[in-house]
Amino acid sequence: MLQVWSSYSTSLMETEIKERLQFFFEEALYLKPNYLIIDLKESNYAISPQLFLWIKNKIIFPAQKIGIQRTAIVQSTDFITSLFTEKIFENRSMVNRRFFNEISKANDWLTESYLCLVVPEIQRESLPLHPK
Repeated sequence: MLQVWSSYSTSLMETEIKERLQFFFEEALYLKPNYLIIDLKESNYAISPQLFLWIKNKIIFPAQKIGIQRTAIVQSTDFITSLFTEKIFENRSMVNRRFFNEISKANDWLTESYLCLVVPEIQRESLPLHPK
């Protein structure tokens, strides 16, 4: 499952951000994805302390119960936004989350973990390119 926040998100009001996050959370509850990429690369939105707490309490903590195995977070190029992102996702119980600078690296990490889960007893290099 992929969530993308663009530079457009800087023009959103806090209520709109909450609505979008709530919608995404409800979709995740329904779909129950194993892996999640949150792409914040183009985002440069510094959130208020109130929104920060709302995200932690209404999205991050409840999302842990969905069963997402790995979360890849593509960091914003904006320094302040990156700091907020790290604070939001600093929860120690989210052991399977990593920060990336590029979505391709995040996708590689998720793909690698998928291959390891599907065929843990063989190495990726030994997988046939075109199975019969």
